[in-house]
Amino acid sequence: MEVIQTLSSQVDEKFPQALYFPYPAISDDLLKRKIQQFLALLESPHAILEQEEKLLSFLSELIIRHAGPPPLLPKLRPQPAAVARACEYIRENYGANLALKHLAQEAGLSPFHFHRVFLKTMGISPHDYLVRIRVEKALELLGKGGDMAEVALDTGFVDQSHFSRFFKRIIGTPPGKYFRLHPLPR
Repeated sequence: MEVIQTLSSQVDEKFPQALYFPYPAISDDLLKRKIQQFLALLESPHAILEQEEKLLSFLSELIIRHAGPPPLLPKLRPQPAAVARACEYIRENYGANLALKHLAQEAGLSPFHFHRVFLKTMGISPHDYLVRIRVEKALELLGKGGDMAEVALDTGFVDQSHFSRFFKRIIGTPPGKYFRLHPLPR
């Protein structure tokens, strides 16, 4: 992608650094011929300059004919009540396999807009928030003497190693070491 961005500014100075291709599939006979010419040259190890020229020709035409500036996203308005509803839903359902669309429904927003608002409001993604809640709940359950493998499953982790990986990411140390340093009361 970096090559395309660099090339875009060389093709035409009006192109922004971030290109946007509005259509995921393009039907363009000229581009089809140019890419076929480039692919045919890949079999010849002695045609590096020609390969590079054909590739640049293809990418230039792709940019000129089909790229534009990315759409401007609307400014985010704070929506603390919507985010609070989603956070509460996550805290109540941390053990479930939550989907973005369900959290967005709880917040009363589209999934895309919800994700952007959540990130802006909370400073972390909904998934990262969910994992933090799961780890906090696991600490609580382990503090009450729960079995680590059972607690991992009960708090929504796939298995104990999945739990351990996220525990270390959030707490900074693996669970075994954490509980050696902070023994459970007996």
